[in-house]
Amino acid sequence: MIDFLSVFSTPQAWVELATLIFLEMVLGIDNLVFIAITTDRLPDNKKHIGRRLGLLGALCMRILLLCCVSWLASLHNALFTIPFLSGDMAEVTARDLIMLAGGIYLIYKGISELVGKLTLKEDEVAITGDTSKVKFIGLAHAVGLIMVMDVIFSLDSVITAVGMVNDLPIMIAAVMIAVLVMIIFADPISDFINDHSGVKILALSFIAFIGFVLFCEGLDIELDKTAVYYAMAFALIVQIVEIKWRRKGVIASAALLFAISMVLAFAIPGVIKPYMGIFGLLASFIIVYLQYIYEKNYEKLAKEHALKHQAEVDVELAAEGAEADGEQAAVAPTEAKSEADGATSLDEPTTDDDGSTTDDDSAADDEPAAGKTTQES
Repeated sequence: MIDFLSVFSTPQAWVELATLIFLEMVLGIDNLVFIAITTDRLPDNKKHIGRRLGLLGALCMRILLLCCVSWLASLHNALFTIPFLSGDMAEVTARDLIMLAGGIYLIYKGISELVGKLTLKEDEVAITGDTSKVKFIGLAHAVGLIMVMDVIFSLDSVITAVGMVNDLPIMIAAVMIAVLVMIIFADPISDFINDHSGVKILALSFIAFIGFVLFCEGLDIELDKTAVYYAMAFALIVQIVEIKWRRKGVIASAALLFAISMVLAFAIPGVIKPYMGIFGLLASFIIVYLQYIYEKNYEKLAKEHALKHQAEVDVELAAEGAEADGEQAAVAPTEAKSEADGATSLDEPTTDDDGSTTDDDSAADDEPAAGKTTQES
């Protein structure tokens, strides 16, 4: 324990620790986005614990990778060569295969989830209340998936950390602090992504593009990852403006960010490059357009469901009216029969005490006649 803490006795160790923490947090953004997308498939009562367990599992995997420095170095050894290719592309390493597999999965995951979002597979449940189409995943499935993908996400950052720092305690401390920060912000970030359609579309597009970058790295084609993160930050700012002021501020904010990008490209050309601003501007308008398609589909589905619901209500009201008419029609003959029976009882002759029968109408007719005879006498 004393040897572990003695590593931090020099100022250089603290500088290295701060640098690695920053590196892990920046490179952990894609991991947080993936965790938000994956745990959204969990039932509501398991999302919180799923994020926590996923990040703790990711922490264990990163520490394990740091302890296997010699194994990481062996990932760059060629497993076999492809005859018709030359240079680095001809040599296939274990790292290349890991990057290719992870890239293909992320491309599939991002595009399939994006298509599901645009076709309202999730929102249909919220609108119609039909949960039969929801495809939930288990907690163990989600945590295992996060752990496996974290290995792919963090492979290069771990290798970079090994190259930057020689002391394993500093690397482990940096990873633990970075993951702790991600655990603290996992729920707010995940909720923010899943509660805003435009941000979720941006996150899914980012996942797919990161997959493309990993796939290219597996083919030994180097792409500028900084441009991807810059474009994501650019589009995220535009989305925040869109959430606050709707589409009134999108064009203005995108134009302003593009102008700032161009100024920074000339001011610090080694860090910001002109194509980053163009890439960010293009990404922003693509996300806004996809969000527009999503909102139109959402309005269409909500309208169709409202019309369908109204038709069902009308059918129910018509059925209730027909049932009421049927009951009334069944009661009417009974009432008519009762009235007829009453009329018949009035027309029947009555029997006197001497056994003779007297009709009520005849008796009524005889009364005036009897009165007339009495007057004549």
